[in-house]
Formats: sequence, structure tokens, C-alpha cells
Amino acid sequence: QLVRIVQNYLTALDDYVGHCQDQPTRIVVGAGESLIQWALIPKVLPRLRKHMPDANVVFLNSRTGAIIDALQSGEIDVGFVRKNAVPRTLKTVGSIPLGYRLFVPKKLRVKLKSPVTFKKMGDLPLALLEGRGEFRSKVDELADRSGVKPNVVAECSSSTQLALLVAQKECGAILPSFAGTQLDETSTDSYTLEGFKELERTMCFAWSPKRAEIRPVVERAARLCGQP
Repeated sequence: QLVRIVQNYLTALDDYVGHCQDQPTRIVVGAGESLIQWALIPKVLPRLRKHMPDANVVFLNSRTGAIIDALQSGEIDVGFVRKNAVPRTLKTVGSIPLGYRLFVPKKLRVKLKSPVTFKKMGDLPLALLEGRGEFRSKVDELADRSGVKPNVVAECSSSTQLALLVAQKECGAILPSFAGTQLDETSTDSYTLEGFKELERTMCFAWSPKRAEIRPVVERAARLCGQP
């Protein structure tokens, strides 16, 4: 607790010294790697640059649990996290749905209609996340339930790697809907998925009100991030 208090005050002191030396204010925004690439850099960064042109925006790749800890310790100013994971000690703005879609290169000449089930995918070459995480477990469960074994041609450790395979027209992949901002619509089709409703998440931008008392710029940045 003492470390958190000291961390916040030292950051405020850094802000003051930087201001006296005409240095930019540093704003650290935490989120998952794919969300930084597909949501924050294309949509949020331009807004921050417009309204806070003197700020130095730093994007930090991390998971929701670690981001929440870092918000409370003062290591991160704003976090893009799951809304249901935010404790009462933090404030939030925005309710941004995070769902999944199937992205397929047009080159593969696969004709599907939304919502897509594994039975409809047939022999579509797929890339999936490797491991036994919640997402992959759900995919395996839906495939078993449909009685169809997916044609998995590649497995990756991140959604950004899967998106690269789609962009290179190698195979289809189930990705967060935000991926559509980075994939060429003229060469990629996307479809809604049946059975993925329970994997949808509501995201928000969170910050520490205690930190904002010392650094008012934190709340301003968070509210700018959370604008529609």
C-alpha cells in the first residue's frame, strides 16, 4: 500500500519536472496485444493525439489481471480490460462488446452464410489458437458437439499471428471482431458464429481515482479513450 502511494506521488513529481522542462506528459495505456493493434492504435490513438497533442502515449501489452494490479500500483494510467473484472476501487468508462467472427480469404472460394457452425465449415482450412485456454476449449467443444473434426492446418500462440495467416490468404481463422479493422475487406469475408455467445466480453477503459487526484490527466485520457 505504501509503495502504491509513493509511486503515484513520484509520478506526479515527474509530471511537474517534465512540465517545467517542456517535456511531454506520459500516458501509459495497458491492453492485450491484439486489442492494441486492432482497436487502440487505429481508433483511440488518433483521438488522444488530437485532444492531447503534447502527450507521449505508451501502449503496454498485458493481461487483464496484471493490468488491474498495475492500475492500482500506478504503473499504468488507463487499462482496456474486461468490465466484469474491474474492482470497485477503480472507475470505468465505456461498454464495448468484444465478440468473435470467422474470417476467410476470398481466394479460398468458400461460400458460407451467417451464422456459421462447424458443420457448415466442411473442409475449410483453419488456423486456431494453440493450448487449452478457455477459447480453444470452447472451439473443441463445439466441434465435438457438431460431430465434425475441423481441418486445422496451423496453430498459433496469438490472435495477431492468426490474422497474419488470413491476410496472407493461407486459411480461415476465428478472431475477435476488432480484427476486421486490419483485414482487407476486398479480399476477406467475415461471418458471425453460432455458439460463441458465451465467449463474448464487454470491455471498458478503467483508471484509479486515487491516481487521478494526483494526476488529473489520467481521468481525462481515460474518458477520451472511452468516447464512442
